[in-house]
Amino acid sequence: MLKIQRCKEHIMDHVVARYGEIGIKSRGVRKRMVALLEKRIGQKLNYEGIEYEFLNNMQGRIVIKTDDSLEASKKIAEVPGVVSSSPVILTGRDMESIKNASDQVEVRRDFGVRVNRGSEYEKTSQEIEKEIGERIKNRTKASVNLKDPSIWLEIDIRDENAFVFWSRDRGRGGFPIGSEGGLAVLISGGIDSPVAAYEVMTRGCDITPIYFYNKPMASEDHVARFEQVLRILAKHHPMKRWHYYIVDMEIINSKILKIERGRMILHRMIMFEIAEKIALERGLNGIVTGEVIGQKSSQTPENMAITSSGRKIPILRPLLTRKKEDIVEASKNINTFELANMKSACSTLAPSNPATSMKQEELELLKERVNFNELVAIAKKNIERVELKT
Repeated sequence: MLKIQRCKEHIMDHVVARYGEIGIKSRGVRKRMVALLEKRIGQKLNYEGIEYEFLNNMQGRIVIKTDDSLEASKKIAEVPGVVSSSPVILTGRDMESIKNASDQVEVRRDFGVRVNRGSEYEKTSQEIEKEIGERIKNRTKASVNLKDPSIWLEIDIRDENAFVFWSRDRGRGGFPIGSEGGLAVLISGGIDSPVAAYEVMTRGCDITPIYFYNKPMASEDHVARFEQVLRILAKHHPMKRWHYYIVDMEIINSKILKIERGRMILHRMIMFEIAEKIALERGLNGIVTGEVIGQKSSQTPENMAITSSGRKIPILRPLLTRKKEDIVEASKNINTFELANMKSACSTLAPSNPATSMKQEELELLKERVNFNELVAIAKKNIERVELKT
């Protein structure tokens, strides 16, 4: 569709990274978050083996100089906090420089021109668009199409420079990881929980994964699947020394499998007890799950109220009201969906007649029947911290 012409004056050897919500923060918070976002971008490029050099932050834009701008832009877009990124020609803000930069794109069919002025300028955006458009049209004989052109030539004018570009790599936006503290995340390796983990990562939270190894139903293949999910998530926060906690649930499961009604609620309560212990010891601010209203028996509003009660830190459910098809699509987008096709232990653990609404009195009788406190104590003894090999 287009051909990049390289010359001595204008070489596409820069990338512009844009952020959104960060820009509306107070000056101090914005400065801190932008610095952290630059750090995360640098870590990502180091991880991918791409050489680069940061330039000064240019009026709401992070500018990176690199000879591999096309690949760098794609990788930078994967960093939480980045709304979009583009390989760009960095040029002067005068019209002559902008015109020369616009000559670097070859238009074969039709095109449009968009101008964004981040500061005052001698011409309006419409005047610049018309002037550059006429220049391209005279040079290439291509037609102008402002509805759905084969290429948009974009010009972003800043205080001291301008960026000329014709592609955008879309990012997720949000905040850089680590800017909003840390959370414990229950990850099974299925469809929902990896998406929930990714959601809080894009909101600036560092995550500590916890895996409940549901022996005897689950096998080592399930652990391998879980670790592969973590490796995918780790690409969004590379250069971190990733670890997770694994909890052997074999003894607990052997006892609660004797219970029919209320089994999954007891199981969930034990999970939250252990997750809270780990979170408090690690100084984390909450527990994240992939629960969705009504998706399972333990995920009805009544049962979630019971399983969440008595916690010292909040239970966060970022997928609470999401449709299943939306979660599946999100899982595909972050490349964890295929891993979820392995049969889950949860389907084996679930009873044939689950309790969708348990009364507190019923639950207390169940807890006494299985000696709930003893099961929690057993689970606490079976926590192992594991370094993830990425």
